[in-house]
Amino acid sequence: MPEKTKEQFEVEIRRAKAKLADARGKLLRIPGVLDVRVGLKETGGKATQEVVFQVYVDRKRPLAELASADRISTEVVGVGTDVVGR
Repeated sequence: MPEKTKEQFEVEIRRAKAKLADARGKLLRIPGVLDVRVGLKETGGKATQEVVFQVYVDRKRPLAELASADRISTEVVGVGTDVVGR
């Protein structure tokens, strides 16, 4: 996949920031969610080129431990998510 330009990142970040309040309203209701921010998805400790909502939780848990209502969707209000344990 080709590198994104600075302008492409800026557009994606503005788009995500415009939806941040709505995403916070949905995600902060989930037990264990501490904060929601706009940032880059990380995989294997390295930032990717995907602008997402970074969902900070008290600790990451296996899906099997979570009720379906307490699971964080891979996408919220049209923006991807990345769950980050504190």
